[in-house]
Amino acid sequence: MGLRPPCFPGKTAMHFLPHPRFLPAPRLALRLGAALALAAVAAAAPGQTPAPGRIAPDVVLSPGELFEKTQREAEAYRRKAEESQRKAEESQRELQRLRQQRQGEAQAREQSEQARARLAEENRRLRAELEKARQAPAAQPASQKAAGQDHGQWRQLRVFEGHEDAVSSVAFSPDGQLALSGGWDKTLRLWRVDTGQTLRVFEGHEYVVNSVAFSPDGQLALSGSQDNTLRLWRVDTGQTLRVFKGHEHYVTSVAFSPDGQLALSGSQDKTLRLWRVDTGQTLRVFKGHELSVYSVAFSPDGQLALSGSRDNTLRLWRVTTGEMLRVFRGHEHYVSSVAFSPDGQLALSGSGDKTLRLWRVDTGQTLRVFKGHELSVYSVAFSPDGQRALSGSEDKTLRLWRVDTGQTLRVFKGHENYVTSVTFSPDGQRALSGSSDNTLRLWGAPTASQPR
Repeated sequence: MGLRPPCFPGKTAMHFLPHPRFLPAPRLALRLGAALALAAVAAAAPGQTPAPGRIAPDVVLSPGELFEKTQREAEAYRRKAEESQRKAEESQRELQRLRQQRQGEAQAREQSEQARARLAEENRRLRAELEKARQAPAAQPASQKAAGQDHGQWRQLRVFEGHEDAVSSVAFSPDGQLALSGGWDKTLRLWRVDTGQTLRVFEGHEYVVNSVAFSPDGQLALSGSQDNTLRLWRVDTGQTLRVFKGHEHYVTSVAFSPDGQLALSGSQDKTLRLWRVDTGQTLRVFKGHELSVYSVAFSPDGQLALSGSRDNTLRLWRVTTGEMLRVFRGHEHYVSSVAFSPDGQLALSGSGDKTLRLWRVDTGQTLRVFKGHELSVYSVAFSPDGQRALSGSEDKTLRLWRVDTGQTLRVFKGHENYVTSVTFSPDGQRALSGSSDNTLRLWGAPTASQPR
């Protein structure tokens, strides 16, 4: 006799389950499984007719087997329900994490924008103050005002902007109307001195331009580059006329001979080279320096050449033979720049030891040491009358000196980075400088008789 489930007229198994909204998913699954089991047992009872719409099973299971089967199905349902709940909770946590991340990113963007705005405002304020300071007349002692001396000429006169990287070398044209510069942006630029306008950009070098020079007639320009070459240019068109090849390392310095027929170059290959300008032919190689040559210069009569080197020395050479005549020793660090006085009797040098030195060319004797710069001296120049000297330094300043005493006449401040190159105008009334701040600057230069 088969086991029959109890009968409750008018009730179904679902009537005995709590309302599903009061049960968690796993317990609901178990309860539902039990209810299904009871319903299945009732459906399988002998002599009963399946309810309308239902299909009687082909195989009749015993109540125990049917209950176990239903329990397994209920357990599977419970596991699926738990998995669904776990995934839903993970999705909720991920959504919360993304919301927090977006909020953090939004806050960071807002803070960054605020910081940029503050920085831009501060930069505008500083630029305005700097421009105001530049335009303000230089303060004068009462004694100078009483004497009617106008020292406004000592001020910065003009800023030349256009290079996209550091300016490494500057030069005045022989008539003083034009300026030439070379830079780390691989170009030379030609400028109008009176307006600061760029007249021409010379392109052709493949790397940094280290040095530039005008020919004595002002029609040609010469440049030396870290692409190991020199280039000769037409000033009026910017056309490359000739490429000089021969150096095995960077060309650091170039100069025209006084007659414009020869060119001299110094290189990190430790040599100087003498070239014919009209053909680009190497006439002579000067060997003797133990390390890189940083600066070269012709004497006013074109018979001698002077060089400064990383080996801490200056060397004097006979141009016609390449013979080394003299070694100048005294600097404690590299010699970055050299120059002859207008009469050719004196030499000036600047060094990484922060000093300038004045030398007798005929003996190599140090006559004077100029001290005042706080960092390396990168460039030196004599005034056309030979009474003053100009220097540019890593300390961002130019200094004007009395040659006969070594007295500092003036400190020029304005550049925002290293002063890499300095020169006097042909009339000696102005000075030009180039800097790692990407600019050239024009200055009024007082005479040696004017006090500091």
